[in-house]
Amino acid sequence: MPTLQVVKSSISSALLLVTVVSPSALSQSAPTAVRTRPDMDSIVAIDGHVVGRVGAGKEAFFPLGAGRHTVAAATLEGGDYWEQGLEVLPHSSVLIEIPLRKAHLDHQNLSNEISALQTEVDDKQKALADVNSQINISLHNADDIRNERHLIVQAIEHYANHYKSQLRLRDALKTDATQFVRDAARPPQNPSTGMSNAEAYTKSAEYFFAFVSWLVARHHEASARRIRDRMHILEQDLKDPFKNPRVPGQDDYLTTIRHVTKKNVEAQLITGPDRIEYRAANEDIKLSCKERPRARGGRKVTIRYVESDRRKPKKHHKRTIHLTATNKKEGKLLATDIFLACPKE
Repeated sequence: MPTLQVVKSSISSALLLVTVVSPSALSQSAPTAVRTRPDMDSIVAIDGHVVGRVGAGKEAFFPLGAGRHTVAAATLEGGDYWEQGLEVLPHSSVLIEIPLRKAHLDHQNLSNEISALQTEVDDKQKALADVNSQINISLHNADDIRNERHLIVQAIEHYANHYKSQLRLRDALKTDATQFVRDAARPPQNPSTGMSNAEAYTKSAEYFFAFVSWLVARHHEASARRIRDRMHILEQDLKDPFKNPRVPGQDDYLTTIRHVTKKNVEAQLITGPDRIEYRAANEDIKLSCKERPRARGGRKVTIRYVESDRRKPKKHHKRTIHLTATNKKEGKLLATDIFLACPKE
């Protein structure tokens, strides 16, 4: 089958062959020719050669020799294609209506069918993966599954207590802030003389304390969200304990082990209740909540803590550790791990 090749130069030259005719001209004695009338803007080819560009609804006249010919057309956009063979008798012209709009709709329907079929295949693959996951669960020893779920439940209960604590602190601070605002909004004791300097100072202080209370309440609310997100992960693990199994050295689900780098040196960051440990081949740093560790950042996280002077215990030094997660997924969790090891109360 001839292939329609649209080349800018060939189109330019072929346009010289296109003659748009009127019905009066066609009524005259015409040479052997074919007339085309597409219902969409298109490029027309005869016997594999581009002969011109024809607008939608326009009629174009192309002289040719008598005999068997193949007329093809393609839309300028979308790549819709139509082709038909015909027999042209000597000293006659044949009018061909080119239904490219139907070809366009057929192509669109076929694309939709392929898309629907692909969606169906994806759904079946997902269902098959779920079945395989269930099979893998059943292959594990029932006692192992029970033990893992017991550890997960313990971790959820641990975080739930902190979650409730953060919410209680948030609610208490919001209540305080609201009360401060109400107190500050009260009218002066003597409206006729206006507000005294003492009253003005008191109201300013009340507004200030309200603002601070709101800020601290927002901090506790953000902390509660971090704990809630970790509990959500554990709830997912509870359904399938072996989907994300514990790694060597992870004794329970309160302990996390992340792969990090420090100055291009690979290491591990191990966190748990009252425990933060940076472990590398050439360095080992162990922190507890007494050092007041705090972290900021995402994939690149900075840990700040306070270290006591060995010779002068009452003297403290501020230290920092700059770490980078080895992958984006774990990078989002580094700061949360450190917060959960030593949550602020």
